[in-house]
Amino acid sequence: MRKVSVLLVGLEPELDDVRAHLCELGLGVVRVDAIADFQGGFPSVCVVSGRQMGEVSRSLAGRSQVEPPPPVLALCPGGGAEELLQALRAGADDALPWPAGRDLVSDRIAALAERGEIEAEGARRRVHAQVLLALASMLDTTVEFEEVLHEALLRLVEVTGASLAEVFVGGEDPGVLFLLGSSDDATVAKLPVPAARAPEAAALLRGGIDAREAGVGTPSASGAVVAAVPLVDDGSCFGALRCEWVDGMSPGEPVQELLRGTGAVLAPRLRASDLYRSLHERTRRVAVVSSEPPSRPTVLHKYEEFFQRAFDGIVVLDGEMKVLYVNPAGEQITGYARDGLVSRSFCDVLVPDDRIVLADVLSGARESRGGQTFDLGLVTTSGDPIRVSVSLSALLTEDEVLVLSFRDVTEARALSEELRTTKEFLERLIDSTVDAIIATDVDGRVVLFNAGAERIFGLQPEEVVGKFAFRDLFPEGTAEYVLEELRSAEGGEVGRMEGSRREILNVDKELVPVSVSASLIYEGGEEVGVVGIISDLRERLRIERRLVQAQEKLLESEKQALIAELAGTTAHELNQPLTSVMGYAELLKKRVAEDDSNRRAIDIILKEAERMAEIVRKIGKITRYETKDYVGSTQILDLDKSSR
Repeated sequence: MRKVSVLLVGLEPELDDVRAHLCELGLGVVRVDAIADFQGGFPSVCVVSGRQMGEVSRSLAGRSQVEPPPPVLALCPGGGAEELLQALRAGADDALPWPAGRDLVSDRIAALAERGEIEAEGARRRVHAQVLLALASMLDTTVEFEEVLHEALLRLVEVTGASLAEVFVGGEDPGVLFLLGSSDDATVAKLPVPAARAPEAAALLRGGIDAREAGVGTPSASGAVVAAVPLVDDGSCFGALRCEWVDGMSPGEPVQELLRGTGAVLAPRLRASDLYRSLHERTRRVAVVSSEPPSRPTVLHKYEEFFQRAFDGIVVLDGEMKVLYVNPAGEQITGYARDGLVSRSFCDVLVPDDRIVLADVLSGARESRGGQTFDLGLVTTSGDPIRVSVSLSALLTEDEVLVLSFRDVTEARALSEELRTTKEFLERLIDSTVDAIIATDVDGRVVLFNAGAERIFGLQPEEVVGKFAFRDLFPEGTAEYVLEELRSAEGGEVGRMEGSRREILNVDKELVPVSVSASLIYEGGEEVGVVGIISDLRERLRIERRLVQAQEKLLESEKQALIAELAGTTAHELNQPLTSVMGYAELLKKRVAEDDSNRRAIDIILKEAERMAEIVRKIGKITRYETKDYVGSTQILDLDKSSR
């Protein structure tokens, strides 16, 4: 059991006597006026006056979510049974009368300290079990293993009090480890480091530490206490979980059990992850025995330590482009071991088309003695080509060697090519659109002017982009009205305007009727520009006018046909009664004597009937619609003109 420490809380006079007695017993005592004044770690036992029991109990209960509060011994002046009961009800774990219980206080404190240590140990183990379950759940429910591994190591540091937690795996070269995760840095996945950087992990991978002894804290060269546990899967150790503690801290048995449990949870999941598989594939090493050992230039003696720790791959070439040196990062990127590249031509690992490129660049570099950056294609040991961005340093004149640093940009270049292809497609799509598409920035300056806009406005894009404002393309006041309508909700959705009839100014300052649809462009909730689609209505209006004229002609033709049909029907229907009228009038005329007074009336009937018959004949000959003025402004059919 750890050494017993006592926290004495209160200002009561009797506590002075208590403090003196506890010091006589050889206990470590810290006294504070109030529990809120104490900021250190929990003591073994807290001793308080019974009168402060309620306040102390509430304060201790809220101090930690990981460890339970320390047991509390209440000392009650007077020592009545009622006082002792009140202290226990207020949260005390034990209570003694003072000074009557003076001889028992040492035993009670020891018993409470032992009880507190057992409860704290149980609480820590429960928390550790919860942590292991949470870590297993995190690692099982994600495809972004690299990010979750970093979060898991952060959680491990938080629970164990370690200053650093890291995960290492081994490669073909026993002198190089690969750092797959660190609580300090979320971006270190697959970083090659010298084995001396983590000797405990390297020893586990070599079998130099018994796995049963793994996790025991040992001092490191820096003075920190280190614990390393093996990552074992399918009976073999392929990595290590390593933690450091500083400031004199050391992991106890519960922490060591947590580390071993974490290693057991992590190992199979890491081994099956894309993070480990990609590293394993890319570090499959190829070695070629060289019959002629290379000489080591002086520059390597100067910069080798820097090259070894560099995150980028580095190769040193001589004047014939033979490899003199390759660092661990370069081995990881290419998949070749150092012995597999040294003394070989660097062109052997290049895509054939890029070998001439490298030769030209190196030739130019020797002439200019300056550095530059370019891309090359490399063929890895797996046979897959990758794209690397190469930086060529200035010629190191003291040894006449060239230093190339490179990094894998395969995914970045693929993404860049995809973005370029998408951009070109969108540009072609925009330019092939018949309608004008115009976009402006937040200041109203035109930043996009497609081929459709060129046709409508009669302006070249280079004349407009960056030089014209949105308002310059419309008659005075129109652009302001469009923007006002866009920002209001009257026309529908705020920020959008559908097919509004407007006019624009072309290169000849002519008004061109158009239909304008526009939208505001937002970025992060802020308005950053306007995009408008403008449709030329001139041809549509011409078609509409021709359609109206055709409709008018059709109506006229239909009217003519209707009148002709109506005239024919009318003439046919009127001829029959007129014939009867004229026939009977003739009969009457024959039967009436010439000197009869009715004879004149019969003649008038015959004359008017003949007149009507003539009108009917004209109606029957109507072929077109011609009018003439009648009373007032009335127009009536002109029978003479219509029947010609």
